[in-house]
Amino acid sequence: MIASLHTNNNFIMSVLTLLAGAGIAMEKNTQVGKAISANLVTMLLALVLANIGIIPFTSPRVINDAGSLLAAFFVGAISTIVGTLAGFALVPLRSLGDEGWKVASALAARHIGGAINFVAVADTLNIDGGIVGAAIAADNVIVALYFAFLFYLATPGKSTSIEPSAAIDTENKLDDEIELPGDKQQSIITASTISYSMATASCLVTVGSMLTKALCPSISSLLFFATSGASGSLVLVLRQAPSLIAFCILQLGIHFGVLVGFGRGLFKMDPNELYLASNANVGGPTTAAAMAQAKDWPRLVLPALLVGVFGYATATAVALSLGPILIKLAAR
Repeated sequence: MIASLHTNNNFIMSVLTLLAGAGIAMEKNTQVGKAISANLVTMLLALVLANIGIIPFTSPRVINDAGSLLAAFFVGAISTIVGTLAGFALVPLRSLGDEGWKVASALAARHIGGAINFVAVADTLNIDGGIVGAAIAADNVIVALYFAFLFYLATPGKSTSIEPSAAIDTENKLDDEIELPGDKQQSIITASTISYSMATASCLVTVGSMLTKALCPSISSLLFFATSGASGSLVLVLRQAPSLIAFCILQLGIHFGVLVGFGRGLFKMDPNELYLASNANVGGPTTAAAMAQAKDWPRLVLPALLVGVFGYATATAVALSLGPILIKLAAR
């Protein structure tokens, strides 16, 4: 019954409009929504509905569509956990006092999902604004260099190992005219339907965000960064940045070593996918998709977005769960 509605334009438009409204409502009324924004809430809700068959997705499900990139992302997340614990054991950030383990947890979230997860963990643990400013300054330097390193290693235009079961015709994926399937296609889901759904959702969320800002501006995340920067002490950065930089270098260095060691040595994964997964871990879906596009990997653009969003959804909880272990390491 539901599958027969996948070709109904009004049904799809109604569901997507409701999702956009739910995203805006969650951003205004819930802590989780405020932390991850209306856009991301709407995307995650649409992802859930697509995978339970309420709205059309693409023929393979998310896991198949992401192929081995999702497995590489998991390896990267575990590598970040190892890097965080090992890095904190070697550089326990004692100059930060009781805030040291909290900063390590926030940076773990940053390097599993992205900057938005750093914000969420920092806010949850009530990290001092000056220390947040120092951590952001130190981490941004290392992350910028790390991205340059990944781009240097990645081979442009080389074919990737997305599993055959997940392969879809992508030669003209970005150039094909976007349209919903006609009656002859019935409930068959194609790349065009997912493109239409994503484009429509994007437009709705964009318009919704513009109206929200015009009628009732919601800039909590920007205010967080503004207050963090305003409360940041240059003396504090100069005094504490060396240890923070050392920790970030160790954390990302161990992350990369474990990722490549296990990914290439044990699981025989494609190196380009490992580099892209690492980018998704550290930067999130936007930087990962940009890397896939820049390196001429069209088949990995959508999977990069999917695993990056998955990182956004899970990194905060994973990083916070490391708290008890980090506290024990700090007490040694």
